[in-house]
Amino acid sequence: MPKKVPLVLVVDDHFDIIHAAQEKLARHGVDSISATTLEELDGLFDANMKDISVIILDACLDGGHLNTIEFVQRVRRKGFSKPIIAASEDKVYREFMMHRGCSHQSEKHRAAQLALELLGKGSPRKECAL
Repeated sequence: MPKKVPLVLVVDDHFDIIHAAQEKLARHGVDSISATTLEELDGLFDANMKDISVIILDACLDGGHLNTIEFVQRVRRKGFSKPIIAASEDKVYREFMMHRGCSHQSEKHRAAQLALELLGKGSPRKECAL
């Protein structure tokens, strides 16, 4: 029986961020789907909940401020216990999302690498000391 390929839901309202994350994931044999709006996010999640291994979630979609928090709380109530990465360049936003149900946090450009690490597909990030 073939091993199941992990599926990552990448959520951001900037296509360049989605594209970069999906390319990185694909290079490591990880499938991905993406959403750019809250409406699209709800539909994709509901249709794929059982198959999603990790969610990379932008803090703000559709020009809103921290408007993905309700999504996090809703999916946790539905029983989704897999990793949700709070992805934002704003540390305060990431920390707030962590207190509302996200399991991990990352700056946007590092979120795909963190997803790979969580899936056992990438080596841990090395932080540079200045």
